[in-house]
Amino acid sequence: MLSCAAIAAELRRGTELLRAVDASRPARQRSVEFVFEQSWRLLSAGEQDALARLSVFRGGFTIDAARAVAAAAIPVLGALADKSLLRKNDARLAFHPLVQQLAALRLPDGDARASTERAHALHFQRLLAQLRRPAENGDAGALAQIDAEFENCRIAWHWSVLHGAADALAGGAPALFHFCDHRSRFEEGLALLGEARAAAAARERPALAALLAAAMAHLEYRLDRYAAAEAEANAALALAQEAGDHPAMALCLQVLGSCALRLGRYADASRLSAQARQHALSAADPRKAAANLYNQSLAEKSMGHYDEALRLSLQALAQQRRLGDVVGEALSLNNLGVLYFTRQEYGAAGEQLRAGLALCDEHGLSSIRMYTLANLTEHAVHMRETEPASRYARRALEIAESSGNRAIVSWLNLQLAHIALQRGDLPGARAHLCDSMGIAIAIGRPALQLDGVSCLADILLAQGETWCARRVLAYAAGHPSIAAPERDAIRVRLDDWPEAPDLSPAWPGMTLDELVQRIVVESESAYGALIALLRGGAQSAR
Repeated sequence: MLSCAAIAAELRRGTELLRAVDASRPARQRSVEFVFEQSWRLLSAGEQDALARLSVFRGGFTIDAARAVAAAAIPVLGALADKSLLRKNDARLAFHPLVQQLAALRLPDGDARASTERAHALHFQRLLAQLRRPAENGDAGALAQIDAEFENCRIAWHWSVLHGAADALAGGAPALFHFCDHRSRFEEGLALLGEARAAAAARERPALAALLAAAMAHLEYRLDRYAAAEAEANAALALAQEAGDHPAMALCLQVLGSCALRLGRYADASRLSAQARQHALSAADPRKAAANLYNQSLAEKSMGHYDEALRLSLQALAQQRRLGDVVGEALSLNNLGVLYFTRQEYGAAGEQLRAGLALCDEHGLSSIRMYTLANLTEHAVHMRETEPASRYARRALEIAESSGNRAIVSWLNLQLAHIALQRGDLPGARAHLCDSMGIAIAIGRPALQLDGVSCLADILLAQGETWCARRVLAYAAGHPSIAAPERDAIRVRLDDWPEAPDLSPAWPGMTLDELVQRIVVESESAYGALIALLRGGAQSAR
């Protein structure tokens, strides 16, 4: 009568589906509840109590957790496993979901349920609090532990929000935030932090609300929602300043600096990162201070101050290694790879990027792995290593698409356009550029759009439109939003390109937004109308 999906949905709602209506069947075959009842009666009182209390867990549990939450002794757990009501998987115990559902019905509302749910929530909030620093540093063991207990942590978080356990939320929030950040679970993190922030605001806990809002601003930034990130960060900064909370102020300023960098406000990005670093030092948080050295190096690189950027990057990397900050080290290796690439030191660039990727793979740092794979894609494209570039791009796209990181999806489509050009596939190059710019328009990030204009010039050159290609590339190089590395790279490319008549026409009045829109609209016509417009400008100038 039902599809597999409908059967699963019915079973999540209850056990009605597992009841027979045939009165001629024996009672033991008429319902799963009866089957469970027979097993329940064979348990001792202690086993019954333990089984009912253990039903509060989700996704399995350890023996230590069972003792702390349900007061279940090892012999009792062993007896339940022997009777097939629990199953053991390495160091963890778990219910079959149906057994868990039926056992939960044996834990009635009242003191027993309330005390067990409370014990469960506080146990996992304490676990998150204990894992704060290892999770922040990207420790593989800590992240794997939260992976295993994530559903239990989620239930504990909901309980803490519902019962106003502000201290538990404050203790668990940093590890939860960093886990969601490192594992690219941005939307889940936003949902959990958002419900807690609303509760903190309602209960007039400004310091907690500031911490949660700052973390949410960072996750919004990760999702390339810069307006939302800046709004969250500014609101959180006001709360943090009122509470005198230096750690929250440091995170807010870090987010604001990162958004400024993405939006092409490079001097602002450097200034905000320096301010964030001072607040991190005031909070005695050397890890965050080093992170903002790294951020400041990105801003300096974007302004063309390559020596200063290298000095800050190497300083950040040394501090992160001394602190055992794996996340910071992986980020700095990625940044160094890009910086060496900008300096045309391609061997050193590949070495740093591969070292960063190895760290990400070892520790399961999904977000940084995505960025590093994207930069390895560009490196391989530049070296004309088409097959490795395609492999890196596919691996990076898998993470970017699953985590909702639109900027990286857009940027990787640009790299795929370059790969298609190297293979002589002009229609494929135009299609990837169209996909990339469609996303770039939605994000509203000028740097991405200018990268797309630069890619358009390459495609026009391949189509034999040398003069139009040079004109488009010169427009990109002169745009006020372009970063120094991209501007310098364009100048190198123009020097290498074939010469074309210097007709010196006036640019035909297109803004960057209008040009990018035309890239999308005219993709299938090989930009015929755009080419005609550019040529028309030349004819008018004659």
